[in-house]
Amino acid sequence: MSHKSHGIKEPYQPMDNDVLLTISSYENIQRCEEEIEDIQIQRHSISRMDGVAYEKRKAFDQRGDIAIAAWAEQQQWELNSKI
Repeated sequence: MSHKSHGIKEPYQPMDNDVLLTISSYENIQRCEEEIEDIQIQRHSISRMDGVAYEKRKAFDQRGDIAIAAWAEQQQWELNSKI
């Protein structure tokens, strides 16, 4: 009976399948790590864009408040000038 049938390798047999499996597993791990890094970069970019959008909205709101205050001041001035 051969050793191969029992899953035992001879010392002189190359481990081609094991080596290929190890290399393939390593490449899969690297690919997954790259995907994780890409996802983290995308999340950072999205959160940064959200921050920029928030700052733009805040600046717009402040300009709106200034416009309202200027309008109210103009209305007050017109009211006072009629008196």
